[in-house]
Amino acid sequence: MKQPQAKMLPCYLLGLLVMAVSAWLVSCIYGRFASLAQLHWIVQLLPSLVLMVAALIVLPAAKGHAGGYLTSYYLNATASGWAIGVVLGAAAIIPPPELLAAMVPAAVLGLAFVLLAGNSSKVWRIVTIITFSLLGLVLIGTGIYVWCVRHPLTGCALVFSGLYFLPLPLGYAKALSKPEEMYRYLSYTGFGAFILIFFVVMFILSEGEILDGLDFDFSGGSAKKKKHKK
Repeated sequence: MKQPQAKMLPCYLLGLLVMAVSAWLVSCIYGRFASLAQLHWIVQLLPSLVLMVAALIVLPAAKGHAGGYLTSYYLNATASGWAIGVVLGAAAIIPPPELLAAMVPAAVLGLAFVLLAGNSSKVWRIVTIITFSLLGLVLIGTGIYVWCVRHPLTGCALVFSGLYFLPLPLGYAKALSKPEEMYRYLSYTGFGAFILIFFVVMFILSEGEILDGLDFDFSGGSAKKKKHKK
């Protein structure tokens, strides 16, 4: 990986980890303070929105400095993790550390994409971008199937990590044409990932019956019996 844009890869991988750890920490907070699950879902998601707004404020203040763009990117990764943690908290689930293995497919997709897209002709790059975007959708679709049919917690991790990956190909493609602005484009992918994840989380939380229908009885996770509002 001789292209300077390849520096986006470790940042993406770290962002994926930040999102996962944030989700776990938030689910732990819900496990300690069960009353949080009784709040309206909009209130539960407010910290996530605050983090995104902070990322939005940091972005123009970066003024070409990588540190500012990376700060914005990781704020969005944390915001995405918080939103996911709210879903887990609403289901009274504390995922086990082993669940990080479910993030590996999204990490592999990011690695393979950067390796292939960064060492190819312009036409092949377009093909690679389209191909990996479709693979990202396949990962999400697989996650939905696993979530509903096999192992809900693993499926949940696959879906949200797939959503986190999805904006990367487009952001990396822009960085290929303007490598000096690669961190700015990386920060944009953070906003894209947050929007996708937040939309899915809102859909789940605003439809309370969906949580029951998906049966969040995750094997391997620490769970408390969920109390339903009457």
